[in-house]
Amino acid sequence: MNLTSFSWPKNTMPLAFTMKLRKHIKNKKISDIQQLGIDRLVDITFGFEQYAFHLLVELYGKGNIFLTDANYIILHLLRARTDADQDVRYATRERFPIELARPIPEALVDLSDSSGLENLTQTVADLLVNASGPWNIDLPAEDAQRLPVTSVLSNAFSYGTGLIEHCCFLAGISTTRRGKAAENSDVDFQIPSDPNACRLEYSSKIARALRDVLSHISGAKSIKDDGSTSTPAVILGVPNPAEPGKLNKYDSYYPLRFAHLSSKPGIEFASFNKAVDEFYSSIEIQRNEVQSIQTAKSANKKVENIKRDQEQRLKALREEQIADNQKAQLLEMNMDLVDKAIMTLNSAIANQTSWRVLEEVLEKQKERGDDPVANCIVRLQLASNQAVLRLTDLYADDEDEEATTVEVLVDLDSTAFQNAKKHVNLPLI
Repeated sequence: MNLTSFSWPKNTMPLAFTMKLRKHIKNKKISDIQQLGIDRLVDITFGFEQYAFHLLVELYGKGNIFLTDANYIILHLLRARTDADQDVRYATRERFPIELARPIPEALVDLSDSSGLENLTQTVADLLVNASGPWNIDLPAEDAQRLPVTSVLSNAFSYGTGLIEHCCFLAGISTTRRGKAAENSDVDFQIPSDPNACRLEYSSKIARALRDVLSHISGAKSIKDDGSTSTPAVILGVPNPAEPGKLNKYDSYYPLRFAHLSSKPGIEFASFNKAVDEFYSSIEIQRNEVQSIQTAKSANKKVENIKRDQEQRLKALREEQIADNQKAQLLEMNMDLVDKAIMTLNSAIANQTSWRVLEEVLEKQKERGDDPVANCIVRLQLASNQAVLRLTDLYADDEDEEATTVEVLVDLDSTAFQNAKKHVNLPLI
């Protein structure tokens, strides 16, 4: 959750939950914001006393938002669900069980004095008994029975591994499974030979580092009037070679630059809120840019496909037009031969010669080879009163016979000139 200066996209029609929320919190001011226990559950209070409303935001799992009255009776929620582990039903008119929120570990409640720090040190020491570290690296135990320090402390305190690794780095402990002393640590002290004393020494350093970083993160006393803090937040990512101090890609963000990430390229911000806003708004901008590029590519692809299709059609029409012009020219060149062929076929049809007999006569004439009219007839299509003739360009070279010989479909009810005119009068491109 963070304040934002980015203009996020909104639906034309608000959600039913949004309208319900506006109805109840209209003209009410935020009176309190708190985290319930150590869970990722935020309670935002609008109004005061019995007239208050609570907006509970779950920031884990699939996420959820609950609107309740002053007694935490659920008025509306994004999605109803049932928690089988706790036997609780989250639905309208049910009470939200705020008492089920995990409490803050007792060792972290008060770290302002030495007794609180000692209590935290002892708690950490007890947790590290079975964790991998310099205090038990030489003891005969199976590695599988020991967890890394980061896993042990993260599970116990519910903090992210980034914060725990920061504390371990400052304490001089490697975060690997073997858990030996960190070689690149700035911590310089004599490691006690006694395992218990060694574990207690490291626990003390981890406790101090954890207290300091929690103090920085809470930062109540270090927040300035402009919202900035004395410890700047940071976004880490891939550096931009062309523009020093800028990042090509954002990878992660932190409320402060953790010690083990000090060498990583990043950008610092005056407040954690600004860092979070920049991180997620940048991701949204990149997502919109990628979507715009994909939309443009898709549109360009469609235009290219249409253009290619039109070009292919235009090419086919031009080739067809050239072929028709060539057929018309060949009909004009061979006008006498075409007219004789048409007249011969029409005469045979008029004499009621059967089509089969006519085809047999033509085949015999072709075999003799002395009848140019029969030789030019390729096949008959008497069902449609047409015939296919093979015509040759009389002015072409003899060597280019294939290129100048074309099969032309002629109508038997038209003369050679009329057939040629039909090809010339076809629609132009």
